[in-house]
Amino acid sequence: QLVFTHDETAVEPVIGVMRDESRLVRRCAIAVLERIGSKKAIPALTEALTYHPGGYGKNAPLRYEEYCNRLAAAMALHRLGSDAGKGVVMEMLKNPPHKSVQSMALKAVIVMDMKEAVPECIRIARGWKYFGEDSPGFFALRALWHVADNTYRDEIVKVARKQSGALGMHAPIWSLALLVKFGDEDVADVFKKSIS
Repeated sequence: QLVFTHDETAVEPVIGVMRDESRLVRRCAIAVLERIGSKKAIPALTEALTYHPGGYGKNAPLRYEEYCNRLAAAMALHRLGSDAGKGVVMEMLKNPPHKSVQSMALKAVIVMDMKEAVPECIRIARGWKYFGEDSPGFFALRALWHVADNTYRDEIVKVARKQSGALGMHAPIWSLALLVKFGDEDVADVFKKSIS
């Protein structure tokens, strides 16, 4: 209900549950703070980027949902005008604890228009073998289409050519989109293969 009313009087009580033991409660609190849009939420969302809930040992690995909460906080901060979450996004691209976390980090690259992440997106797209609808490879190709510019044209074209025949229906579609966007003569051949 708070998401729909945008009631700023809710900011302080919602900040108060940002340390709740439930991952789901914290995720909902992040969403509410983002939607309300108050700058008062920035410190709490910044803390959420590195929040380590009780119940885990000091050096114990967190469940992947905790990293998803950190990425959700990074995107919320971006929408509130803060770049504080960019480091978390880059870390989850480079060292993801789970493929779903890397996929979410790639979605964050798109939402946050992170041009600095293009080399990591190229690396991920180059190394992925299967391009299903939830795979990091799929989101890496999408991110390249959304945020990359001609600075990386040659590398992106090489990746698109290589992955145009990869497994999964999303590889030829997004490879084709990249070849069209960056202007490559192989686009006709990829298109013919895709429709056949």
